[in-house]
Amino acid sequence: WLGTTAGFLQDKGVEVHVLEANALNSSWDKVEETIQRTKPELVFMTGANCSIDHDVKVAELAKKVNEKILTVLYEPTLAPNKPKEILDVFPFVDMVLTGEPENIVWELCQKGMNANGIIFREASGSGYVRRDPDPFSIEELGMPAYNLLPMNAYDVIYVRYNRGCPYKCTFCTIGSNGSLSALNKTLRFRREDIVIQELKYLSGLGKRIEFA
Repeated sequence: WLGTTAGFLQDKGVEVHVLEANALNSSWDKVEETIQRTKPELVFMTGANCSIDHDVKVAELAKKVNEKILTVLYEPTLAPNKPKEILDVFPFVDMVLTGEPENIVWELCQKGMNANGIIFREASGSGYVRRDPDPFSIEELGMPAYNLLPMNAYDVIYVRYNRGCPYKCTFCTIGSNGSLSALNKTLRFRREDIVIQELKYLSGLGKRIEFA
């Protein structure tokens, strides 16, 4: 999600910095230093329900550097279904996303708190505002922002050419039976020419490629 969101924003002319902290095994001091150096207006972080306590520390560090930084969390299962609990427990998180992140983060760059696809606290502190995301086709996606990622840190690159799934496996949050996920479960495909361009680029780097 970091790569595709950063790539989508780059294609729109937005200045983007990426810290792939897991791949680089970055310390929290490094994360804080990066925020100080790049001076972002918005910090977008991805998370997983099994590691969310760890993941949202990025938001805490961003607010430590500058409390005006907008902190945005994308976690596709827990956060959209338990937004009040997420925002109550993690006060440094300004909002969580209610759908796939690329177009929502682009809207945030343009409209701020008037964007769709977000959940945030009311200014009065008495409740929450939820807006569903606008329709978005993944055919609009270009290549992930490989130029911003630490490519030497990856032994394998996973290329995702589609999203969603028509099947209804009960153990899975992605398929059409996955009621917990914020993902659009309809089976969709990226543009073939973009996928071919991506495969050629990665092959030129000598990377092992697998499909996810």
